[in-house]
Amino acid sequence: MNVVETLPSSISILSLANDSYRQNGNSLPSSFDEHSNDTITDIRNNTTLNSNIKTTRRFNKYSISSKQGLLYMKKCRLSSSILRSGRCSKLNNDAAARKLSTKHNYIRQQLEKQVRELEFQQNNLLLQVEDLYFYKHQLETKCEQSSSKYEMVSPEEAFKLSTSSIQRYFLLFKIHLLRKRQTRWILHYIPLIFCIIYPPIFYLITIIFYSCTSTDIINSQYCTIPCYFQNSILLIVDCIIHYILPLIITISANIVLICWMIHLRCDLNVEQMYLWKRQKKLISQILIFSLFYITGWLPSTIVFALNAFSLNKLNQYGSVIVWLNYTSYFICPLQPFICLILVPEPIYFLQDTLRQLLRKAMMRTSVITVEP
Repeated sequence: MNVVETLPSSISILSLANDSYRQNGNSLPSSFDEHSNDTITDIRNNTTLNSNIKTTRRFNKYSISSKQGLLYMKKCRLSSSILRSGRCSKLNNDAAARKLSTKHNYIRQQLEKQVRELEFQQNNLLLQVEDLYFYKHQLETKCEQSSSKYEMVSPEEAFKLSTSSIQRYFLLFKIHLLRKRQTRWILHYIPLIFCIIYPPIFYLITIIFYSCTSTDIINSQYCTIPCYFQNSILLIVDCIIHYILPLIITISANIVLICWMIHLRCDLNVEQMYLWKRQKKLISQILIFSLFYITGWLPSTIVFALNAFSLNKLNQYGSVIVWLNYTSYFICPLQPFICLILVPEPIYFLQDTLRQLLRKAMMRTSVITVEP
């Protein structure tokens, strides 16, 4: 009874064990196969069957545990490789981050340096721009001073030239009038005082004390014109009285003097020839000096008169007009040389003085030798 009842259960257990063993890639031993084929027909001993079942179960347990160990080892290796790769990637990321931060710091330092340089240049530019106003003011002041000085000096020279052209007639041919004190003051001193005092007073009033706004031309190469030139009446009065009138008086006086000399030359006798020679030398010197003034003043006076009377036909010849306008500037520097050429007495005096000094020096340095 025990064998029959336990037979189905044992068969089912064997079949399950065999299936599990085949799934794990193994097969039962040959001894177990022989007993299983003959279990229904020839079962001799329960102990052998039970022992076979126990060995099969033990073998399946060992195979499963070994496979789990291999899987665990593979998992450990995989986890260690993952950890290593993670650490390497972290180190690489840290190195890249450090390089990037150093690069950013270098770029930031360069940008800060460029910004400081730009700020320094900007400050210098602002200082230069601020100084431009003072430079402009100084330039305007210098132009105003130079123009005022020139305006004061140049008409004074023209007035003195015209006055001397009239006075030399009395000096040459009417000398007896200058011997009296009253006539000498009227004909000689008062005109010279007027020529010295009047031009500075007029230009002090018109240039310095006259209230007007000057129009500055920034791109101009020359100083701007005085402010009173905007008043047409003052401009015409200045042109006529201070430039045209002295030039006309000088030219007329020289022409009259030449005509008078020709007239006297025809009426002179032999006794008056010595006086004529002395007067001829003096008159020639005065005429050369007057022609020097006329050649310097005539172009600038013509240009000034054309500008004063608003004749704009000469605007296309701008550079030529500017050069002609400044011809009168050469008169004052060249005047001493012309005087030395026309009147050589100072040169002769200097030559004699130098000769005397050289003689004295030679006499002091000479050695006196005494013969025994």
